[in-house]
Amino acid sequence: LEMKASSRRKNLIFYGIPGIVDKEKRNFEYSSGIEDVLTELGNQVGFSLKPNYVEILKKSDESYYSKKINRATCTLRVQFQSEEIAAKILKSAKGLRYTSFRKVYITPDRTIEERNARAKLVEQLKTKITFQPSTKWAIRRGEVVDCGPINGPIAPVVENTNNDSDSE
Repeated sequence: LEMKASSRRKNLIFYGIPGIVDKEKRNFEYSSGIEDVLTELGNQVGFSLKPNYVEILKKSDESYYSKKINRATCTLRVQFQSEEIAAKILKSAKGLRYTSFRKVYITPDRTIEERNARAKLVEQLKTKITFQPSTKWAIRRGEVVDCGPINGPIAPVVENTNNDSDSE
């Protein structure tokens, strides 16, 4: 069991990896999408990223294929050489939001029990944010923690952010 948990720590789950669908051959090609994402992440961590293993967990459904001609996304489990590399990738993943891969989301490879526990933590986090919106909340080491007051706007910024809006 420990060996399985150890090897799982080398894995990351990539959601929203772009791919191309060949409708006639009913084939899904994702390799260029994951290569592009790994190249971008490699630039952020400072070294080239080569996965040991890539497995498709989920592909976009047919209705998505028909709406977006030749475009689709998939969810992949990617195994790296070490836990340290996976941890560095996970740490740098937030940098993807400033690139063309802003819809790619990366998480650790969790067991069903870990996913259920994480879902409960996310629900707790949402509740805390709802009832104490002036406090910054986060999930750290399996707990919802108070990270202090929020500096800046609490709610989404309204359309008119001009300070002279009172003098209309």
